Amino acid sequence: MKKLFVLATAVGAIGLAGCQSSPASMSQPLEGHRFILQKVDGVPFSQTGKKTPFIEFSKDGRVIGSMCNHFFGKSQWNESHLQASELVTTRMICASTALNSAEGVLTQALAKGVDTSFENGVLTLKNADHTLVYKLDSASASK
Repeated sequence: MKKLFVLATAVGAIGLAGCQSSPASMSQPLEGHRFILQKVDGVPFSQTGKKTPFIEFSKDGRVIGSMCNHFFGKSQWNESHLQASELVTTRMICASTALNSAEGVLTQALAKGVDTSFENGVLTLKNADHTLVYKLDSASASK
């Protein structure tokens, strides 16, 4: 009987340990939403042409977006740190030098990794070299 009690206690402890959740990844509140580029390294970004530069995070762990070119790839999260080192992107030449520059900043930042913060609909991606600020797309927020 004593052995049965010890076995039942051990099984219960293992079961409860499996129920513990790990700290939530920063990706969870961002999933399924689109964010529109607002600033690159502190300089307000003004849209040129018909394309609206954006980034979004899918529920299956992908990062998707568009600057001049479209890009997508697997995102790796460690709490609030994001890295997407293997982005697939189209390779068109941007008509706007500002957009071309911003695209280079974004892809380099994601490859190196960025710390993320999300507050009041503003998403900030920041590392030692660059800071990109995005605003939650109002159409995305209503989903």
